[in-house]
Amino acid sequence: MTRHNGLWSNHGTEPIVTSPALIADRYELIDDPFRGSMGEVFRAYDTRLDREVAVKVIHRDLLGGDLETELVRRFRREARLTAKAAHPGVPEIFDIGVDQNRHYVVMELVQGATLRDLLNEVQPLPDGWAAFIAAQISAVLACTHAVALIHRDLKPDNVMLCVDGTVKVIDFGVAILADMNPSSRLTPPGATAGDARYQAPERFLGLATPQSDLFSLGRVIQDMLRDDPSAPDALVALSEQLVQVSPEQRPVNATEVFGRLKPLLGRLASLPGFVTSGRPDALRMYDETLRLLPAPLGERCAPVHASYEVLTPRQARARAEVYAADGRFNLAVRLLDDAIAAADPADRIVTDLRRDLAAVLVDAGDARRAVDACAVAVKALAGRVAPTHPALSSLRLSMARGHAVLGELRQARDVYESLIDDFVTAGGSTSAEHVVAVCELAALLAIQGDAGHAEDLLVKVLDVPPVPSCVGRVRELLAAVRQTRHP
Repeated sequence: MTRHNGLWSNHGTEPIVTSPALIADRYELIDDPFRGSMGEVFRAYDTRLDREVAVKVIHRDLLGGDLETELVRRFRREARLTAKAAHPGVPEIFDIGVDQNRHYVVMELVQGATLRDLLNEVQPLPDGWAAFIAAQISAVLACTHAVALIHRDLKPDNVMLCVDGTVKVIDFGVAILADMNPSSRLTPPGATAGDARYQAPERFLGLATPQSDLFSLGRVIQDMLRDDPSAPDALVALSEQLVQVSPEQRPVNATEVFGRLKPLLGRLASLPGFVTSGRPDALRMYDETLRLLPAPLGERCAPVHASYEVLTPRQARARAEVYAADGRFNLAVRLLDDAIAAADPADRIVTDLRRDLAAVLVDAGDARRAVDACAVAVKALAGRVAPTHPALSSLRLSMARGHAVLGELRQARDVYESLIDDFVTAGGSTSAEHVVAVCELAALLAIQGDAGHAEDLLVKVLDVPPVPSCVGRVRELLAAVRQTRHP
């Protein structure tokens, strides 16, 4: 029976034999690594806390090129977002750092087997397990999507069934390889990072939304139901809806999916060789108490914190810039929030503070707060500069991308269309910002089933023509859009 010993890696890959090593004078690599999407994953020993962990080190062959800085930035950001998810169905992040140019993340070592292992040995699954596993995955996605963390490579290889029967979704590394920011795109239109069978159609247009993960979940459910003539009709119907071509034809979100799976849950049959220990009594006792909690009534109040130093708005901006550059986004946001609250609303520097706050939240990947902050900054800047001024157009693009990442496609489309209309009204040659907005809107239109409109937009841009640096991107996307119309 194949086991990965908790290391999340592509099933069937050969281990890379290396010499033992110590990272950060703390983590002793005690096992040969497996290759994941972004790096080698080691079983390791934390010499300070006397426990086994998993250490993921970014591939050396990905470093040293023009994209190294951007790749490392995303590597670190995704680790922080994963840590922020704080869900028992996501491996816990313990540490992150760099040691002798080796960028690493230290994570919980997951003990169990991949869902791929299970399906290779047990088909069909005993009654109830498909719905149970799908429900746990959807609960994880509901949490990660809330912090705008889209998996992008959900498949049986990246789902771990632990020995106590719980499920963990692993390897969010592919999330680093795709980004809504075209200036640092690592995956071009027409190509995807991950297993093509589980990729939603919009992924081939360079877009990923929460509904893209739901498509992948639909494929996973279909894998679990294969060769099972007794599969519940409701589960079959749900899987078919999840894999619809248009994101808008799929369930609204992972919470809805969980709600549809919940009535299908029941007592589970045993899984010898896979679920062997059961959930400890202490954890079962704890879980029982959680059922008594009332439903949440609203947003959690922000924690109160004391200010130990009074800074001027300009000092706050400078300090926040340093924090953000170092990846300490929460500190940067706190400084800017405090500076905005303390400043005279009529002072023009408040607008600059709001712009900075929006930029930090975008860089932090906090899409929900970034969208709101961008909207406030756009309103504050409107009237001071032209609608297509780089400062304003950048905010509007970030707002549209944030809506898309959150799955709010209608709102994203409205922002893109408004910005493009302003560029057209302004006249002149097709600028890079104009082309970026057109490309992203075209991709959005195509996944909503309006590929003809998307194609017209891209052809019109090429007729102008756009700035030379944008021509390749437009042509790549145009080819991908045409492929959706004539597969």
